[in-house]
Amino acid sequence: MHNNQIDFDIFVDGQDCKFADLVIEPQLATADTAIVRARFRNLDKPRTVDFDFHRSGATWMIGDMRYKHRPFSLRTYLKLKPRS
Repeated sequence: MHNNQIDFDIFVDGQDCKFADLVIEPQLATADTAIVRARFRNLDKPRTVDFDFHRSGATWMIGDMRYKHRPFSLRTYLKLKPRS
């Protein structure tokens, strides 16, 4: 794998997907930022992912994805600088 390439499905944390029991929970919301937690099972393994959103004009964009079930941050994985 080369730097800055993803070789797995980041949304389910795996190569394969058998998705079940999705629960979406808002964690924090301001005028320009939000954190939304997704809890689910993939291949019967529990997964929890926090999505950090930020507003860019009228559009909401994902700024980071952080797993709660193991150490992982998409920004860190791709070696991106934190948003200021």
